[in-house]
Amino acid sequence: MHLENAITEINILIENFKDYRETSFSKAIDEAKGILFEMGIDPIFPQKHLIQSEKKTRFEQFKEYDKLFGFLFTHKLRGIKDEDLNSSCHLLEKALKFKQRLDIDVDELYMELKSFETMETSEFSNPIDVLKYLKEFDYFPNSRIAYRILLTIPVTVASAVKSF
Repeated sequence: MHLENAITEINILIENFKDYRETSFSKAIDEAKGILFEMGIDPIFPQKHLIQSEKKTRFEQFKEYDKLFGFLFTHKLRGIKDEDLNSSCHLLEKALKFKQRLDIDVDELYMELKSFETMETSEFSNPIDVLKYLKEFDYFPNSRIAYRILLTIPVTVASAVKSF
């Protein structure tokens, strides 16, 4: 699964949970109490310890990935304003900086993406297509690095499988 698809699906899931919490949860509790009453069981729902921190962190991490790399997704890159592209490039450079070492040069990345935007890129539907295209040329080194990092971000983690 592509990171872009995972972010979209997680946002849909979060909205569904919000809607469920606001409208459907109390209805479900009332229905459960009715069923329990018919069965002659006391409608007592003990509070269990919720394991929210791990799930919350994953959702927050995907949101952070979207903030850092979201501008590289093809549908967002097309038609992005210059100042938004520039600030996104600076944000990515800052995130990829380790001590005084930089993985990308922000000014070069900005210029590469601006020139890339003027090329015929309508056939690209995902970041993998973009990276395949960029690998054919020597004059997009910073963009290639950014897309390689984007494409190596894991969408799933082993702890999700373990808890499943």
